Amino acid sequence: MGEVTVFNGLDAEELRTVQQAIRHRHPTVSLIVQKCERDYDETHLPDAWDLLVSPNDFEIVRHSVCEVLEVIRPISPRLAEQERNIVLLLNDMLDSRSYDYDYKRETPLYRLCLLLEYQTVNLLLRRFDADGSIDEWVDGFLAEQVEPSTRGVAFTGRCWCGRVSDVSEYEGPFEAAFELSDDRTSLAKFTLRFGDAATLTRERVIAPHAPETMVDQVLGYHIVVQKGHSDGEWASGGWAFQIEKTS
Repeated sequence: MGEVTVFNGLDAEELRTVQQAIRHRHPTVSLIVQKCERDYDETHLPDAWDLLVSPNDFEIVRHSVCEVLEVIRPISPRLAEQERNIVLLLNDMLDSRSYDYDYKRETPLYRLCLLLEYQTVNLLLRRFDADGSIDEWVDGFLAEQVEPSTRGVAFTGRCWCGRVSDVSEYEGPFEAAFELSDDRTSLAKFTLRFGDAATLTRERVIAPHAPETMVDQVLGYHIVVQKGHSDGEWASGGWAFQIEKTS
């Protein structure tokens, strides 16, 4: 049986620390490190690495990795940096009146979607990931319908979510809305809803043992993870993940 990805997107320092911890805690576990492959439009991103293990070791190693990252990834400065980046992108969008999603030109909206994919979701959902309630990764937000406003933008489209343990992937909807403060120097509104709850429950992206509804508060963000039960596609499942800035 082949190895499975236990965690992806580790930077060099995180990888070194995690390897040391796993060797100490689980000396018989064999770790495999692979450099993340980048698409041609992602070559500007810093190097990152994926960590793979035997399926039999997945649960115990995943738990240990999450514990280590909880310590070495302080959330407050990272969240503040993320908000600053969103403010810069929104101002760029408003000043240039550029609201199209174009990966070739790396438009502000495209870069905002990358920020949601690579930082927002991992940062704000990590408690549910650490305790095993979700086995989730996001492989892109594709904005399709965009509605600009005086101080922000709202958009809807498709996203792809899957299980980290076997790199599965399921398409679903998403919607997002962002708004700047009156002086355009801070983030006044942040709303992100994505993933079909019924699909991601059925495919065990949301763990079978997890509660029907899970709620968390992270530094002014209200987060809800919700199961859904339906034989249909999307219609009655509702949103699997909801993130909203409340202060």
